[in-house]
Amino acid sequence: MIRVVLTLDSRNLLRKAAFSGHAGQGKKGEDIVCASVTALIRTASRSFQLDTSVEVESDAPSPGELRVKVNYIPPEREVWALGITDFLRLGLQDMEREFPGSLSVEIAAAEP
Repeated sequence: MIRVVLTLDSRNLLRKAAFSGHAGQGKKGEDIVCASVTALIRTASRSFQLDTSVEVESDAPSPGELRVKVNYIPPEREVWALGITDFLRLGLQDMEREFPGSLSVEIAAAEP
């Protein structure tokens, strides 16, 4: 099972995302759940990274594990960042409903 923890601040902006595990829905390289989750998080992470006004860091400490931390979003980019956050959250929650037992999505509150 893929375990996802999205940490959102009081405005529902992404502050952290942690992904670990494998869905087990197919052979390596052919798993639709793993591929979908990977595409969602990579696109969200790259979107944040390409905006030089946003401070973000990410790492993949081992196979099947990815962490993203958004350290700073300038006020003028918050609406844009909220769109990326909503896109990621909704996509993952839809996948969780479509493939129960393959993906677990937890939404956590960021510490103030």
